[in-house]
Amino acid sequence: TSRVANENIDATVTVSIGATKFSKVYDNATQLMVDGDYAGAAELFDSIASYEDSSSLSMYCKANLLAEQGNYDDAIAAFEFFGDYKDCKYLVVYYSACKLEAEAEENPEKYMEAAEKFKSISLFRDSSARAEACKQKLYGVASLWLFREDYQTAFSYFRLLNGFSDSTEKMKECKYGMAGIQLNEGNYASAISIFAELGDYRDSSDLLEKAQKLSNLKVDHAFLLLDRGYNDIHVYGDAVFYLGDIDDEWVASTPNYFY
Repeated sequence: TSRVANENIDATVTVSIGATKFSKVYDNATQLMVDGDYAGAAELFDSIASYEDSSSLSMYCKANLLAEQGNYDDAIAAFEFFGDYKDCKYLVVYYSACKLEAEAEENPEKYMEAAEKFKSISLFRDSSARAEACKQKLYGVASLWLFREDYQTAFSYFRLLNGFSDSTEKMKECKYGMAGIQLNEGNYASAISIFAELGDYRDSSDLLEKAQKLSNLKVDHAFLLLDRGYNDIHVYGDAVFYLGDIDDEWVASTPNYFY
């Protein structure tokens, strides 16, 4: 009886020592995971895979490691597989946003998609700051196109920003630039429409009046040519097309009235 009792005590002590050892490894692995050392944490969890939820935590760390390496698809699939485990539902959204942000390097519109996803989990990790950063990146892209005087492209990006910073004012600047191009190219109807929409922005009202006068003058000259027998004149709104030979000194001297 004494021998059996001693064996039971020895077994209990052995188990206790083993459990204590596993517990320390588990605690060390957990700390590494908290510190963001997912590779180190996964290795330790694997060494005690049968202890508590070490196996699951190892997989969790490996999924985070995949995400940090930019392998978002596999990481997101792993977090979706975990379901409600720990913060996996948030990580699905977080890394989906990270993926969109990475793709936005080629397709800037995705910056806003990423920003919206980050915003939906604004209290998780650095989501709030990253949402603002995505908007700022798109603002930078829009500003670059504005600097290049590609007003249409710049406008489309500023519009996506939905009032971020001074994007609304920048949209007016883009429209002003587009209207100026239309005016210089003789597309007076388009210029009139945009300048009228801009109202008192800069000198839009003055340029609106100029475009209206040029539009009327253009059409008046077209009808004058028709009266003089130039049957190849065609008028569509304020667009005037002359399809014949320019063999008249007056026609040749007024090329800006024609397409």
